[in-house]
Amino acid sequence: MSENSMQVRTTKLLEFSMVYPGEKPDIKILLKDIPKSDLLSGALRFADYHNKYDRTESTDNFLKRFFEGILSEEYYKLLRNINHYQSYYGTDVHIIYPISSLHFFDFAFQNAVEFVKPQTFDYQKENINILKAYLAFNEMVMLRFRHATIDLDLKIQQNRENIALAGSISDNDLMNYELSDEIYYQFKKAQLLFLFLKENDKTQDLYKKTLNYFQCSNVSELFNLIFSLVSPIISGDRITVNQNNHFVKICNFLDNFVLLHTATEADFVHLRNNPIYKESEGSYRIIYPKFLLEKIYKGWYFLLNQLNSNNQSPHGIRQFRSFYGFEFTENFLVKRLLNDCFDKKAIRLSGQDIRNIRLTNKINAGAEPDYYVRDWDEVYLFEVKETLLTKEAKTSFDFSVIEKELRDKLFYKNDRGKPKAIIQLINIIRNFLIHNIDFDDCQRSSKFRIYPILILSEEVFNAAGLNNLTNKWFCEELTLLLDELNIKKTKIKPLTVITIDTLTHLNPYLSKKVIRLKTLLDSYAENCLGTISSNKKTKFPTTSFSAFAKNYLLEKGLADKISFRDYLYVNELIKSE
Repeated sequence: MSENSMQVRTTKLLEFSMVYPGEKPDIKILLKDIPKSDLLSGALRFADYHNKYDRTESTDNFLKRFFEGILSEEYYKLLRNINHYQSYYGTDVHIIYPISSLHFFDFAFQNAVEFVKPQTFDYQKENINILKAYLAFNEMVMLRFRHATIDLDLKIQQNRENIALAGSISDNDLMNYELSDEIYYQFKKAQLLFLFLKENDKTQDLYKKTLNYFQCSNVSELFNLIFSLVSPIISGDRITVNQNNHFVKICNFLDNFVLLHTATEADFVHLRNNPIYKESEGSYRIIYPKFLLEKIYKGWYFLLNQLNSNNQSPHGIRQFRSFYGFEFTENFLVKRLLNDCFDKKAIRLSGQDIRNIRLTNKINAGAEPDYYVRDWDEVYLFEVKETLLTKEAKTSFDFSVIEKELRDKLFYKNDRGKPKAIIQLINIIRNFLIHNIDFDDCQRSSKFRIYPILILSEEVFNAAGLNNLTNKWFCEELTLLLDELNIKKTKIKPLTVITIDTLTHLNPYLSKKVIRLKTLLDSYAENCLGTISSNKKTKFPTTSFSAFAKNYLLEKGLADKISFRDYLYVNELIKSE
C-alpha cells in the first residue's frame, strides 16, 4: 500500500492575505453592488466544484475558467501574486474548499438583495470581488483552525493522530467522498428502508401514510420521483419541472427539500436539512449535492417520526427513535448487509437470533453482540450504534472537546451504568476468554482469532485518527482484562470502526468473494493499527478503515470487479408491487 494512495484529501488553501498583502477585506463592501441572483449563482458554482473538476487542478486552470477566458490586467496581477507565493514558500495552493463555499452561500442568501443591473455594469469587477470575498472566507476558516492547532500543539505535544482528528472531523464528510458512490449508498439504504416498512407488521400503516404524503399510489412511483434527482445531482444543472399533469405533485415533492430561511449554524445543519434553493415556481437549484443525497436516506427518519407522532390510531409506534435504531438499523439494515458477506457454512447470528435461542433454551444470560459470525476459528463480533456527534463538538477544532464527546458516546458508561460500545465488546470478549458463551459451541475458544468491529451510522466516524484513538481505549481495557484473567498471549485483533456506508460499499465485493473481510481487517491492522501488545508505530496511523479498504481494492486491481449499477436496485421492493 503506497503512502501517496493513503493520503486523506487535504489542500493548502489560498487565503486573501497571500495574494493581497496589506489589504483588509470587508466582505459586505466587496459584495454589496452584486445582485443576489449573481451571488447565489457564484456560490452554487463553488459548491459544485468538487463534483465536476479535479480537486488538485492548478490555480491557473481554475482562474481561466472562473474568468471565462476574459483575462484582464487584474487577472494577471492575481496570477502573478499566486505564483510568487507558491515559488517563495515552495508549495502549491488551491482555492476551493467546501466549508468556504457553504459560508459564501449562507452569506449571499442572508444578506444580498436583488436589483436590475445597469447597462454600465462591470462584470470583471464583479468576478474579482466575488473571488476576493471567497478568499476572505478561506482566511476566516483557516485562521480559526490555526488558533485551535496552536492550542492543540501546546496541550498534546504534537501528537500526530490527535491533531489529524481535531483538524479533519469537521470536514471529513464534505471532502472525502465520490458522488457516484454516494448515489449508490443512499439509494440502496432508502430502498432497504422501504422494504422494511412494507414487510414489518408494525410499520404497515406508516408505509401507507408515507406514500399518501407524496401522493403516490405505490413505492415504484415514489422512487421514480427520487431517482429523478440523480441527473441534476450529477450535472449540477437547474431542476426545471415541466408544465404537465404532474407539475404540482413534483413541485410538492421538491418543496420538502427547499431552504426557506437560513442562519449561521454550526456544521451547516440548516443546509443539510434543506439542500435545495427555489428560484421560482418550478425552478430549483441544488445547494450542495452530497447534502441532498444524504437527505434521500436520512430525511426519511424525520418524516416517519413526524407521521408516527401524528398517528392517533392504535397503529402508532411508541419510542419511535429506539424502534427505528433497533428494529431497522440493527436488525434489518446491518443484518441484511452482513448476511451474505461470509461463507454460507459460517455461523451467522444477529442479536435477535441469539435472544431467540436463549428464549427457546430458557437461558438468562448477559449481553450479546449485535451480530456474530464464526467462520471456523475466526470470530467476528459486531456492535452497531446509531451514534451522533453534536455539531458543537464536530466543528470545535478542539481535541479535548472531541475526545470527551467520543468517550461519552463510545466508551464510558452512562449515568445508569449501562456500558457503551467499546465496553460492551470487552464484556463479550471476557465471556469468550472464560468459555461462557451459550449461543455457540466454543470449547476451542482459546484458539479463536477474534475480530471486534464497531459499526457506526455516520460518516464523521471516518475522520482521520478516530479509529486509532478508539482502538487505543479498547486496547487499554483489553490489557486490564487479560491481566485480570492472567492471560499472557491472545489472538484478539485491534478494534476496527466501519461505517454503514463503508459496509454498503464493501457488500458486493464480499458477497461475490472478490475479497474477504478478514484480508481487509488484517491488512488494515498491520498498516494502521498495529497489534494489541505492540507499541510499534504503523505506517498510516491516521487512516480510516474506509479509506484503507477502498485504496486496497484499487491497488490490488479489484475495484473494477464490481459495478454498483448492478447492485443499486432492491428487487424484492419493486417486484412486490
